[in-house]
Amino acid sequence: MFFITISYFFLKNIDSWLNHSLAFIELKPYQDLADIVVTNLNGGNYRHFFDKFIDVYFAACLFLTFPYFYRLDAKTPLSDDKYISLCKTVFSLPAAFSGKGIYWNKLCKLGLLTILVKLFFIPYMVSWSVSGGYNLKNIYSGLQWNIYSVNTLLAELFMLLDTTIFAAGYIAESKFLRSDIKSVEPTFLGWFVCLWCYPPFNAFSFKPFDYPIADISIDSPQWVHAAMTCVITLLWGTFAWASVALGFKASNLTNRGIIKTGPYRYVRHPAYVAKLLIWIIQGVVFSQFGPGILLGFTLMYTLRAWTEERHLSSDADYMEYKKIVKWRFIPGLI
Repeated sequence: MFFITISYFFLKNIDSWLNHSLAFIELKPYQDLADIVVTNLNGGNYRHFFDKFIDVYFAACLFLTFPYFYRLDAKTPLSDDKYISLCKTVFSLPAAFSGKGIYWNKLCKLGLLTILVKLFFIPYMVSWSVSGGYNLKNIYSGLQWNIYSVNTLLAELFMLLDTTIFAAGYIAESKFLRSDIKSVEPTFLGWFVCLWCYPPFNAFSFKPFDYPIADISIDSPQWVHAAMTCVITLLWGTFAWASVALGFKASNLTNRGIIKTGPYRYVRHPAYVAKLLIWIIQGVVFSQFGPGILLGFTLMYTLRAWTEERHLSSDADYMEYKKIVKWRFIPGLI
């Protein structure tokens, strides 16, 4: 919590530091990247986290950390704690200037990777959750009882449920909740294909696929649009169902124990299937995406599924789960 709090303080002020640096660094690529970062930090992806949550989170760190350790984690040897190991690494850094070695082992690496995962995802999930609450309130206050408005309300509710569960999952890591992080994705490819799908990277990451290869949209009567709107809502419900099944284990790039309930009884990646089907329907029926973008989505989420399984396959429980649930995406087919 200490590391994350300090990191968020840096992140909260990085936009002003980057703006100040533009007066000294005139390289176009640097200025473009700085502009994307500043825009992202000042936009909805971070605003609610800094405005409404970070002070509460800092107070929780101050007042709850020691009672938690005393009541729930006192029996864990300090030598087995990844965060304590990372602290030892930090405190050993000055010794490197006198020729001594830096303290480093597998637990230190796990602690560092865990901090990076939390540092990246907590602000997004908290801000998206708060934004989702406001959106849901606004939609409900102006609700018209027709099929499109009701489906919009339900879809927003499902997305709010997903982001809230993931925000809680990233924040709350505890043996008491059985959500402690046992391992983090160790490879560059695993991190790359995951972060590719999130801001600020997705502002440009899918542009290489955005070419009008062919027109895949079809003209459909109004009743087809209405029916497909309901299907999309059901798919968002499936997406949220997968998050509910994960509970406090919900987070990217980590192994926090294997889930075998909910939609994970049928396929190993139900959330990815739901997302891809939503995008396909939006592309074909509602003409929102071209074939290039859909190809990019499919490629990235297929790679995400593959890298996640490669990581989780080091866990004997996951290997046993793969024997029970044989299908990645579609039962009986893929």
